[in-house]
Amino acid sequence: MKKPEKTLKLLPYCFIVLLPFIYLFTGGIIYAIKNKVDLINFVFPSGRRIGIYLNSVFFSFSVAALDTFLGIWAASFLWRLNSPFLCRLRWLTVAFAILPPYIHAMAWSKLFGRLAISFPLFFSGLSRGWFITIAVQTMALLPAATALILSGLLPIEENMVASGQVLAKDPKVWWRIVLPTAAPQIISTTGLIFLLSFCDYTIPSLFSINVYAVEPFVEYSSSYNVFRALFTSLPLLVPSVFVFFFSMKNVRKLFLMKREQYVLKSLFQWGLPLRLIQVTSFFILISGAAVLLIVMLFNIEVFKQVPMVISSSTSDIAYTLMISLLASLISLVLCALAAKALNELKNPGILWSIILLPFAIPAPLVGTAIIALFNHPIKLMQFLYNSMLMPVLACTVRFSPVGVLIFSSYLVRLDYSAIEAAGILSGNRIRILFNISFPMLMPAFILTFLSVFFLSIGELGATVMLLPPGMGTLTLKIYNYLHYGANERVMALCLIIVSIVMLPGLLIVILSSKSKKRSGCGFD
Repeated sequence: MKKPEKTLKLLPYCFIVLLPFIYLFTGGIIYAIKNKVDLINFVFPSGRRIGIYLNSVFFSFSVAALDTFLGIWAASFLWRLNSPFLCRLRWLTVAFAILPPYIHAMAWSKLFGRLAISFPLFFSGLSRGWFITIAVQTMALLPAATALILSGLLPIEENMVASGQVLAKDPKVWWRIVLPTAAPQIISTTGLIFLLSFCDYTIPSLFSINVYAVEPFVEYSSSYNVFRALFTSLPLLVPSVFVFFFSMKNVRKLFLMKREQYVLKSLFQWGLPLRLIQVTSFFILISGAAVLLIVMLFNIEVFKQVPMVISSSTSDIAYTLMISLLASLISLVLCALAAKALNELKNPGILWSIILLPFAIPAPLVGTAIIALFNHPIKLMQFLYNSMLMPVLACTVRFSPVGVLIFSSYLVRLDYSAIEAAGILSGNRIRILFNISFPMLMPAFILTFLSVFFLSIGELGATVMLLPPGMGTLTLKIYNYLHYGANERVMALCLIIVSIVMLPGLLIVILSSKSKKRSGCGFD
């Protein structure tokens, strides 16, 4: 197939996912030239905004450093597990990465509130401020950090580790061989955690900490000028894009590598000091799940509130599921076509960066870009602008890059010899497609769909700007209620979100670990 024909498959993705940003940035350049906007004043915040910006930097660095440290040692604890049961537990512990951060905020806020009542001398001032903000964000992103670092440790060849153990003690092998080998993935994980914290205002706003991520939303709300919102977001956008390109290179390599085996035969004698750090880090990792279970499942009042909450939030639940479902279906088609096109190109080069770039753009700016594209006096545009398509498009734009990575990782490992053999026996391409190719790619379709679906359920930063009048989502309702405390009604709403997100996710992990052929503990 010729290169122009291959790149045609990227057009749907570019038209739906990238067009809002192309329109916004092009219009922003024209607006800046016409109105002689001094962009330097926007790129380098001053006055009140410089303090808020430094808050964002401090917050993001703190969370990234803590998650990297804890993630390394929690992942090292999970890395040497070689029992089949413990290997499944390995991935169940990181399944909480798909939970929206505000769920963790609810659980820890409730816990600190109870501790403040029982021990006012120690906990009375911790329900607001920096400590709980950094702690909650760290706990919310720790499962993701652990999963990414663990994915960097698992491909390390066992022969390399075993050879080192012959010549040196195990702790030295860890410091001199294992850790340097996994260092690129660890550094990329640090960058991604920084990026996710830098562009997020959900947790800080819940605990009365002002960060810069909310400023583009504030600017648009006050001026209704999408281009001023764009200029306001430049201090977020410039470092985010830089960190994104630096981090995603190694993450993309990890997703697209052909994994052979994860055979863990040799035992690792860590020594008492390192073992204590490992166990402590792993305990902190699982404490996030433990706090959620204790706060929600062991409170009978929460379950009493569930029927009433469901009846009063039926429309919010329905809108949330409809938005997530439509976004997942649209993303599935876009991601499959984009991943196929990138996989067929020998040197996709800059195309990969362009396709994944929307992931680095702050959520309020995604909403601003969609508003800029659709908010026009044309009747068709006005109809679309006031419809449910807007939040669906926001979720599609934000999370399709994740779907492209997931789908591409399966295409790289696809056994094309089976498809070629089927082509010899049957010249009917449609029959081969439905009987051979689709069944082989079914895990990719399912995982891509579910990933976008779960992420869309927790989306807030863009959808809050795009929801039509009279329409709300479960996430928005919980976020508004959390400003008044984590009462049983809020906890019941969170329990619904946890049930929607976690139960299918855990089922997929369990089924995939049983059905897929593995060597040792690793998942192919």
